[in-house]
Amino acid sequence: MAATPERVRDGLNSEPELLAANPRARILIVQGPYRKAALRGRWEEWLVSAGRLPVFRELATGWVPDGAHVLAHSGDSGWTVWSARRRSDRSYALAIDAAFTQKSDTWRADWALSQRRPRLIRRILEA
Repeated sequence: MAATPERVRDGLNSEPELLAANPRARILIVQGPYRKAALRGRWEEWLVSAGRLPVFRELATGWVPDGAHVLAHSGDSGWTVWSARRRSDRSYALAIDAAFTQKSDTWRADWALSQRRPRLIRRILEA
């Protein structure tokens, strides 16, 4: 999800709501490649909208560093951020790769658990 739009519109408001409705949602936020002041303003505007939702509320507490490129969430470990001093194609590629590498096991386990649950519920209902 891109979290530094020029303006937060209705369509962008619905995306965080959909993700927040699923406790096992795999969330990856990419901040845009803007200059520091512009990025900060866009991020703060997005947080006003998304920060009202429980899963995103922690992001509004001010701990996200200025150099943040990618933020990823998993139910077990919460939010993790990947950042760099400079924004470039390479720094974004490395941040996205690191995020997927670190979170993939957790996300795969969450997905597997969500796939097993319906069978378990069926067995309980059939008993």
